[in-house]
Amino acid sequence: MRDSLPTRIARRLARGVEWAFLRLVGRQLICAECGRRLLVAFPVVWRGRVRVIGAREYNVRVSFRDKTSLEFRHMELDQCPAPERPWVT
Repeated sequence: MRDSLPTRIARRLARGVEWAFLRLVGRQLICAECGRRLLVAFPVVWRGRVRVIGAREYNVRVSFRDKTSLEFRHMELDQCPAPERPWVT
């Protein structure tokens, strides 16, 4: 079943606002293990939880490296090249 026209317009408008926001303040997130670019997003840390704005379609693992920095990694190991996985390019 399709959504109503006002619902579709609201979703597109929200995506457009998010896209514009990421163009202004978003940063490239790099995999800590392989060094490849994951996505452009804006991570927000609030009360010990992390919200990554712009990572709606991506699976990303986030961890705290220390009190002031975050590490991002591919969620699926098949996307992260390593000597044990020579098929990943």
